[in-house]
Amino acid sequence: MAESLGIRKVLVVYSHPAHQCLNGAILDTFLEGLARAGLEHRLRDLYALGFNPAPLEKEWRDGFAGIIPDECKREQEHVLWADALVFIQPAWNFSLPAILKGYLDRVFVIPGFSFESDPNGVTYRGGLLKHKKALVLQTLGGALQTGYRFGNATEYAQALVSSLHYTGIRNTHVTQFWNLYKETQVDSPEIARVLATVRSLAETFDTKQPERVQIVSSCVTPP
Repeated sequence: MAESLGIRKVLVVYSHPAHQCLNGAILDTFLEGLARAGLEHRLRDLYALGFNPAPLEKEWRDGFAGIIPDECKREQEHVLWADALVFIQPAWNFSLPAILKGYLDRVFVIPGFSFESDPNGVTYRGGLLKHKKALVLQTLGGALQTGYRFGNATEYAQALVSSLHYTGIRNTHVTQFWNLYKETQVDSPEIARVLATVRSLAETFDTKQPERVQIVSSCVTPP
């Protein structure tokens, strides 16, 4: 029998401006899978919330004094409520959508929340968050060969994974869905394969597994 991680509450962060799209279908499928697994969830749809990804200078300086904007405090409460985190987003310009990067900057990278710092911001110690798991679901329109042509394909999610590791969330898993540029019909064989994978990841989310990067693509992986 598979070993449980003891996850009961999952925070899902969605970073796409549309819902009637592939990322929206992935979101819906994942939430359905969590429900079947008996896990509670909260959804933070960053575009729907109108989340502001750009901190001002005053906010940046205030953070070292423990002064946090109400918008960010509210998001931190959601993060602390959860046992585990899930991030669903496309890869844009070889990285994360700007709104998700700003979410990390304004919500996670706060002294006293995910790391400790002296008053001058000189000495840092990360690792204050103790979530049991994080999962990144990332869609990429281009061919997998293109991803390797411009570097390591897995690096498209590296900024997020590195941030999570620094904050203390070590058990991170990444699943990338490549070669989806022309796949727009949810009932196409390729999209059905994507959603089947998403459903399985949700239904087994509480299962203890080795940390990994999983690539799902109709392309042939380069040697």
